[in-house]
Amino acid sequence: MLSNKTYTGVIVYAGEEHPGNHEAIISRDLFDRVQDRLPKRNKGSRPNAQTYPYLLTSMIFANAAA
Repeated sequence: MLSNKTYTGVIVYAGEEHPGNHEAIISRDLFDRVQDRLPKRNKGSRPNAQTYPYLLTSMIFANAAA
């Protein structure tokens, strides 16, 4: 909710901002100040995706004799 630009009176579509037909309920200045205080989100690849082992690794084995 704190990162939704719709509250500033704009619509974001396909990464582009367009003026909305609705009234802003917060100023863009306030929105930008809140964004500066929020933790930065990493929008790139998932560098930690393989850092953690799978839960059942070495606990489940396939039985070839079945």
